[in-house]
Amino acid sequence: MDLYELLNAEADKQTDTLPDSLFSEINKQKIDKPEDKAVFDLLGNLFSLRMQLVDKDVQFHPFLRAFSLDSLTEQDYKTLESLDISRIPMFVKARIADILWTRRKKYKYGIIAAESYLDIYKYHISQNELYESLDFIRRAICISTQIGKTDLYDKACQCLFDDVLKKDGTDDGFYSLRAIEEIVEYGFGDSSKIIVILDKIISNNAANLAKTEQAYQIKIRHLQKRHQIDDARNMSLKLAEYYADYANHSLGDHMQGAMRAAVFLEKAVHICRNNGFSERANELHRRLIEVQRIIPTQMTPMPIKIDFGKYKTVMDANMEGLSFAECVFRLGQFVGFANQDELRKEVLQSVKDDPLSFLFSKTVIDTNGQTVLSLHQLDRKAPETDPQLELYMHQKMLEREKIIGDIWVGYLLHIIREKYSFTEEDLEFITKNNPIIPAGRDHIIRKAIYLALKGDFYEALHIFAPQIENIFRNIAKEVGAVTVTLEDDGTSKQKVLSSIFDLPELVESYDDDILFTFKGLLNEKAGANIRNKIAHGLVEEKEAHGGVYLFFIASVIKLLLYTSPEAYAIYKNNVKLKMFKKTDVLENDNKMKSVCDE
Repeated sequence: MDLYELLNAEADKQTDTLPDSLFSEINKQKIDKPEDKAVFDLLGNLFSLRMQLVDKDVQFHPFLRAFSLDSLTEQDYKTLESLDISRIPMFVKARIADILWTRRKKYKYGIIAAESYLDIYKYHISQNELYESLDFIRRAICISTQIGKTDLYDKACQCLFDDVLKKDGTDDGFYSLRAIEEIVEYGFGDSSKIIVILDKIISNNAANLAKTEQAYQIKIRHLQKRHQIDDARNMSLKLAEYYADYANHSLGDHMQGAMRAAVFLEKAVHICRNNGFSERANELHRRLIEVQRIIPTQMTPMPIKIDFGKYKTVMDANMEGLSFAECVFRLGQFVGFANQDELRKEVLQSVKDDPLSFLFSKTVIDTNGQTVLSLHQLDRKAPETDPQLELYMHQKMLEREKIIGDIWVGYLLHIIREKYSFTEEDLEFITKNNPIIPAGRDHIIRKAIYLALKGDFYEALHIFAPQIENIFRNIAKEVGAVTVTLEDDGTSKQKVLSSIFDLPELVESYDDDILFTFKGLLNEKAGANIRNKIAHGLVEEKEAHGGVYLFFIASVIKLLLYTSPEAYAIYKNNVKLKMFKKTDVLENDNKMKSVCDE
């Protein structure tokens, strides 16, 4: 048996496509001539590739074998060109001709490839294999365009158009929609007939979101290409109303329904805004806010069980026998700033251990159910270089801050309140002559510390947030950074806080882990974002008692203790403060590991 006889015999056995076993060793042994066996191996390599259509081009990727088109030699191409292609089944013919057209730009093979793909398309349609057929007709149209073969182009387009009319939008899948997309792209056929079919798909598939959405989008694009701008705008409004209706039907007594409704309402708002329907956009936005408020009420909390007793024992032991000032210092010892190297390793290890959790985007919502941040999936191949890795690190640190604040800081502050009677003046050891506190600000900062230690967290936060921002601005200025902008009209304004934390002079001269910690606490949407929430009056009083806010308060106190001359004097010769007891409870607990200072 020669090569051509084998190929045709196998094609006759399974006509819809060549069987996967075609280029097997068993079939190879059926060939008589050694030279035909070599060609058989070459064709096997070509058919091991996966064909992918990208826009108006084709790509062949290694798939079943360790082979790529770059491996083809000049002799391989000559071998392919020497084949009697008229004797080869259309499926094999199309692959050979397409490769010779794509890689060698041989005009005659472009014609053969386009004609073969058109034949394959017709065959699939005859077998009612609609979805499988479309890539072949797309490739036939694309090649005929590239080679300037207008008669072949017209033939392929007309064939596709006729089949769409026959189906009349009644197919169960997405054949008609994908086919109409091609027709709209090339502007072929009777426009009015396309509109009628799209309208039929929309009216018959209201419950099928994906299908109806795509039909609307194709119709809008079709109208835009025909410069029917007003019609396109009105059709966009209809799509927005469809989203709004779908959102109302999505609402239920569970969080997923509310979140799904919020997504559709967001789409509707953006469509109305982009098309000049501002009044309707505002109405839909108000409805969106109402729906978003439902989301937090339907969220099911995930409780974390922690044996507080063992931590209480450690905290009591460390606070025992200390003076008021020593207890405040001990509070700072129980709170650690972020360790970026550790956080980075934890996130990257999470990618390895639980890759599925990083395959999808993540959204961060506030207490009103509104999305404040969308985290895209990390690059699975190189997560360590992904620009969003730092945001995931802030998220990881935020989780830790909440636990530390709820368990440790809250109890330590309780001990201080219950154990001591103190005044603002008792806190001068923190603020007096503190070099990072700007001149004239020591009193207001001391007031905030006093309020925090007394349990008035809400009031303390409203002082701490802007004053700590000002402290970092002041530090940046002291190390030579420019913290104001110069506008074209000669006016100046303060740089935003996010840019302050990234100033090279500040980064080079100040502890990077401290900057990372306060950047997350104050300004990052992936972190606590406290400064922005306070500035916009978004923090409720009950929230101020939450773990992350308590952690922020303790971190501010710790930061000021670091640079206070009197605080250092208290610690320098204090045996009790230097005997910080971690014990096995802290050493062996992964949740609390590396959180507190030595």
